[in-house]
Formats: sequence, structure tokens, C-alpha cells
Amino acid sequence: MKASRILIISIAIILIIAAFLFELSAYVHSQLKISTPAYISYGKPYFNFSIYTEGVLGYENNQYAVPFVVLNYTASNVINATISVNFYTSNPVRNIYYVSSPAMCIGCFNDQEVTTALRYYLQRYALLNDATFNVVNIGAIGSIPPNSTVILATGLLPITLMPNSGYNGNTTLLTLLSKGDTVVYVGENFSRSIGTGSIIFKTSPQSIQALNQYGLNWSVPSTSSNLFYFSNPTFSLANRYGNISYVNVLNGTLIAFSNQPTSAWPNASYMASDIAFALYSRFWIPEIAYGNYTLSNPTSGSLGIFALQKFMNYSNIGRINYTYPLINVVFSNSTNYSITYKRFNIHAELNGSLSIPSPIAETQTVPIVIGMNINSPTKKLVIPHIDLYTGNMSYVTSIPIGFFNTSTGINIIKYESFGMRSGYYIAILRDFNNKPYAASLFELAGIEINPIDLNFKNGTFVFSLSSLGMPIADSTYSISLDNSYLTSGVTNNSKIVYKLPKGSVIGYGTQTFEINIFNSKYTYVTQYTKEILHIPVYYIEFAIVIAIVIVLNLVLKAPNRDEYYIDIPEIPHSKKTRVVVPKKEILDLFDKINMHYHWKYMPLLPEEIKSGITSNLRYNNMPISITLQNVNIILTKLVNSGDLVNIKDYFAPKRWIDESGYSIEYLATFRRLRDYFVTAGISFTPDLGAAQDADIDITKSGVEAQIFIYAETGKRSKIWIGGDTKKFIVFFDEERRLKFIETLYSSFGDESEALKVAIANGLIKLIDTEHLDQLII
Repeated sequence: MKASRILIISIAIILIIAAFLFELSAYVHSQLKISTPAYISYGKPYFNFSIYTEGVLGYENNQYAVPFVVLNYTASNVINATISVNFYTSNPVRNIYYVSSPAMCIGCFNDQEVTTALRYYLQRYALLNDATFNVVNIGAIGSIPPNSTVILATGLLPITLMPNSGYNGNTTLLTLLSKGDTVVYVGENFSRSIGTGSIIFKTSPQSIQALNQYGLNWSVPSTSSNLFYFSNPTFSLANRYGNISYVNVLNGTLIAFSNQPTSAWPNASYMASDIAFALYSRFWIPEIAYGNYTLSNPTSGSLGIFALQKFMNYSNIGRINYTYPLINVVFSNSTNYSITYKRFNIHAELNGSLSIPSPIAETQTVPIVIGMNINSPTKKLVIPHIDLYTGNMSYVTSIPIGFFNTSTGINIIKYESFGMRSGYYIAILRDFNNKPYAASLFELAGIEINPIDLNFKNGTFVFSLSSLGMPIADSTYSISLDNSYLTSGVTNNSKIVYKLPKGSVIGYGTQTFEINIFNSKYTYVTQYTKEILHIPVYYIEFAIVIAIVIVLNLVLKAPNRDEYYIDIPEIPHSKKTRVVVPKKEILDLFDKINMHYHWKYMPLLPEEIKSGITSNLRYNNMPISITLQNVNIILTKLVNSGDLVNIKDYFAPKRWIDESGYSIEYLATFRRLRDYFVTAGISFTPDLGAAQDADIDITKSGVEAQIFIYAETGKRSKIWIGGDTKKFIVFFDEERRLKFIETLYSSFGDESEALKVAIANGLIKLIDTEHLDQLII
């Protein structure tokens, strides 16, 4: 008997040791991390381009007019190049004049320091490519040509420029604005002015009346998300851009950095940087059309850029002839960025109309409305056709229309279908002699692939194809699996039936189907997994514990005893029982709850801890019911003891921070994003570190985006600016986002300048988890 008892105890000890080794193995595997490659340092980037052609296109059945330009470009050492085309209502490129006024200046920097820094930053923003930078004395301000940019950083308006001051000459602030100048003023409001010897004058009512007459009145400023180092405005004009303000007056514009220079910036370089960035932004110039495109790792080629971000009504197409088009390029690599631009002319002349719907599904038959103005004294033979080009003006095909004998023109509707590579196409209506009459832009949508049956065992697969939700006509295709078993055929009722040769063996894992149709390659990726019995780890742990309990019950079984039962007529009210739970069991709950949701290192809310206690902890074999108030007391004690860390209502074990390498701020931000993506129906990489070039990769309706979490221990110290993928920097809350913005626009250097340019051009968006509705892809 004694020997059998020793044997049973030995078995129990062995089971306990096995459970410990199992947990140790799981922990070691969870700590394995893959090293990430170091960033490559590049030389100075180079980008040069010329304009191949330009024009204006009808869009969406001629509801809108879309200006466009086609570039030929060469590049080297460039990772990303963002090219924008703007159609301004006034000239965006002007000669720049800095007004030197040391005798009438208050709170000013040294003129030599200012002009040196200004020249550097103006060149940095490519503002001197087609313009000059000049320094003039205040007495020669009247010699500045019209339509110039005038920089007046005097702290207060010189009294010689104040209208109706009694000290002014032929040139005042209103004179400059009436000449079409853009005046950048750095100083306080116009209730005072400054004279020779820095004598300060109170502005007369007559002067105030003259200023108010033309809208040069001011109000109390309010701070906002800033784009500049400048952060202490003292007044505000009618319009705002960050913390600076502006007003369009007469034929010109007044831009105000509303404070004295030395009160607004730490040195002249910061002021010069802000002024140059403001001039580069051109925020005060209205634009009637705008578009951009981003190239990744460009070398050479052609590129069509369409003003699709902002376009005109087709009825206003003639306005384009009076605009000032400008192409701006921001190109960069991991260590440097640069800017260049070119001006060009554009002219819209209509001799007809070409109306095409957009977007169009593959093989969809659509009506094309065609009009040509002939205006001939006698009838003549007209043989029109439509030439199709890709977005970079590569010829695709011609569509014949017919023969017409007319003296006035033609107006017909032709039905046509397209089966080509998806993308934007330019259609130009021409006659037999290739004279253009009208042009239009349309988008050909791509193919959506939906699996109907994937049978890996017998090698039979069925896919359904559609475009814009519509079936496609029978079309030639080819299909392969992991670059093998290439087969071609014709779709049947929008379906592809793909059969592998008999005896083909397909390995388990990721399987990639590649379908080539309409000169485009589409891929469908899926997983072929082996059907195995999967027992969760916590089931194994539970089985081991049950076995130990059974063994101990046999060893420590109490002797038989007589039992007596007493009938109790009335059941007493339940009583609250004080239960002592070891701290380790509470801390282990975090892992169990994460395992239940298939998470790892995700912080939990008090409500989730409360539910976890009830589901996992027992007292006398009964679930423990606990109030949320008591849960908060327990969590507070564990935070104070250093066992837990928290941020707002999110809690996590302190050891998670060491194991994962991420801070509680990072983990809680990831958790909030995860919850939002699930409820919003957005696909995402669910595990920490799963995304290759970002913290989280997301996809919705086929559109991809990248998420970068900003936290103390964020693993991404660099963000590649540009590319077709949208990028979001996400903060835990609004307070942290605003603090980052304040720090960014108070910082100095190439990297901060590059990030500010990227934000201003919409390449990167800053949001927080309290406003995730702004995460639009």
C-alpha cells in the first residue's frame, strides 16, 4: 500500500513538471523576434522633367472639365516624387523684394542675417527658379514693379506707408496692394505706426478709416493647429491659414505674421523659414483646378497628371484660358528632399463635343455622344474617328465612326464597349486629317475576382469575374497557380473553371492564383491548410490540472463516515463572502482573456477584467461574482504596486512591456485601432509587428493604407513620404496629437521641414483614436 502511494505521488510530480516545461516552451517561442533591415542612406535626389502636351478634357458625360498635362521625366536617387498641377487665378511666381528699414523698425532681427536666411530658404523651396530676390531701402519702395512679392518685417507699419498719415509719400500700403503686390507683413496691428528713430505714432482716425474702407480691419486672434514656427499672433485679418492670416485687397494680398519678429521667433532663420514656406504654399491664391500624383522609385518615363482633386463645371471650360498653371514636384529619398516647378500655358478651344460616361465596367456597352461643328458653305465629306490614348498619351487604338456628307456638322450617338487594361484613358475626336474637335477622359474599372469553389484535393477551382458589380462578356484569359499549371481559355458567363492535371500535388500553405485578362494581371491569394485536430493550450492545461486533482483525491481520500441530512424549511438570503485571490491569478487573467480573443499583449478594460474573473476564477467550485467598483480597486492597487501599467481605462501587466518591447501607450493605441477596424469592416494585420513597412496595414474595398502609431516605443523611426498608399500617423488621444503638432512646428531641420511639406500636401494625415471617423481611405 505504501509503495503504491509513493508511485501515485511520483506520477503527480511528473505531471506538474511537464506542465511547467510546456509553459516554458510556449514563452520561449513567443519571444522570438525577426530582425528588421537597416535604412539605406541615399545621395542627393535628382528629378528633371519637360512638358510633352497639355489640354482640357470633358469628364463624366461632360458634366465637368478636367485640365491635364503629360510630362517626360528623368530621375535618380529618388524614392518618392509627388507631382502636383495647380491652375491659379493669378501669377504664382513673382519677384521677391525685402524692404530694409533699420531706422523704422521695432523688435527686428539684423537685416544681413534675415536676407541671408531668406535667400537660402527661398532657394530651398525653389521660389527663385524663375524669379529674383532683391533688397530695397524703405525710401525706394515705390520703385518695386507691380505684381511683386514685398516682405515688410518692421514690427509696426512704417508711418511713411500708412495712408493719410501726413508723413506718407506717393507709395502707401494701399498703393502696393492696388499694384497687385503680395505684401508679407511681420508686425503688430495698425493702431500704431513707427517713424524714423523708432518713434511710435498713434494711428489717426483718418488712416483707420482708409484702412477699414478696403477691408484692412483686424480682430482678436485665436490659435489653431499651426503649420509654422510662428505661434503667437496678436491680431487676425479676415482669413486664416494656421496661425497667420491674410486678406485679398484691391488687386493684391496682405499676409500677416501678426507680431514683432523677436517676439515671434528665436532667431532670423526661423522667421525666414516661415516666410519662405508661406510663399511656397500659395494658400492665398484661388485655384480653379488641382490634381497630383506620386511616383515611387522613378527613373524615367512619361506621366499624365489630371486635375481630378478639384475640377470645373464643363460650362466654365473657357476660364482655363485665363489661369496660371504651375507644376510643382517634391522629390525625396531617405536623407534628402528637394523641390522644383515649371510654369506652362494652356488653351481650351472647342470645335465639337465628346461625351463619355465614367467609370465604365470592362466589356460594358455605353453610349458615346459625338458632336462636330463643320460650318462649311457647301456640303463636304466628313470621316470622323476617335483616337484612344493611355493616361500618358501612349496610343491604344482608333474607333471609326462613319461617313457623313454635311455643311453644318454632325450629332450622333455611338455605342461602344471596351476590354482593355484598367485605368484612365483619353479619347480625342478627330477628322480624316487628324484635326482635333473635342476630347474626353474616362476611367475603365478593373476586375473583381470572387471564388465560388476552391477544391484543393481534386485540383478544381471556379472563379466568378465582375467589373463594377456587373458580369463581363466572354473574354480570353490565362490562369496559373504559383507560376505553374498555366492554362488559357474563354470566360463562360463571367466564370473561370480551372482544373489542374490529374495527379498534381498541391502543398499546404499560401496559394496564389494569377489571372491575366484584358492585358492586366490580377492575383487571388488564399490559404490551403491541413485539417488537423487543434486543441487550445488552455484545454491542455485544464486537463493536466484535472488529472492532478484526481490523483491527489485518490491519495488524500477521507475515510468513510456516516452522513445525516436535515430538512431546512426556509432558504436563507445569500451572503456576500470575502474571497482572497492570489495576485498571480489576477495577473494571469490578462493572458487568458487575450488567448480567448486570439490576441497578444492587448490591454484590457475594467469591464473585461470583471467578466474574466467570473469566467475563470472559482471559490468553492462556484464562479466569483464581483462588482465593477471592486475591480477598479484591485486594478488601482496593482498599478500602485508596479504589477500593472495603465493609460486611461486600459490596463496591462508590467511584464508585457518588457516582453513585447512596446509601451502601454503603443499597445492601447493598437487595441483602439483594432476595435475600430473590426466594427468598421476594415481588413488589417491583426498582430503586433505583422506589417512590413508600417505598424498596421489596412484595406477597405480594395484600397490600401498604412498606419504608423506614434508612441514612446514606436518601432518606425522613418516614414517613406509618397507612394500610392495613404499614410496615417495615429496618436492615442487628441491631447498627444496637438502636442506633437506644436512640437513639430517649433522644430528646425530638414526632416521636420520634409514632414511639414508632406502634411501640407496631404501625403500624410495626423489623427487620434478619439476621432477615428477621420480615417478615410
